[in-house]
Amino acid sequence: MAEDIGLIEQRAHPMDIVSTGVILTYENGPIEIVFGDKNSQIKLIIAFEDTEDGERSINGKTPDQFTLELTLFNFNDIISGYPLQPISIGVFKGHKIFLNFTVQTLKNNKTHTNINKIFNYTIYRDPTEVQDQK
Repeated sequence: MAEDIGLIEQRAHPMDIVSTGVILTYENGPIEIVFGDKNSQIKLIIAFEDTEDGERSINGKTPDQFTLELTLFNFNDIISGYPLQPISIGVFKGHKIFLNFTVQTLKNNKTHTNINKIFNYTIYRDPTEVQDQK
């Protein structure tokens, strides 16, 4: 029987890693990532849309103080699409939080239509506490 190895901490210096993983969309539907506890959570909702102009862009909105909805437009590359810099998603429990990701598109070889997305992500936490602005 393997011994308990305890807590695993991950860092991409100088940032702490809150979560990292790979999510395969279901029928190109949105992705939801929630972290925190019942009293204090951040919810990320990531949706994918295509437009006629084919221009890649990211649109964000905050329907409430704990939710960030990102719409990724035209992330349809087979190789990978990604933002150039990590995206600031707010402050959580006194620390700045950032999201970075890549997106790959799975296509039907015969019809060349998009089947699903592979969303590779890392959520970072700045270890430096945010000072109250007065």
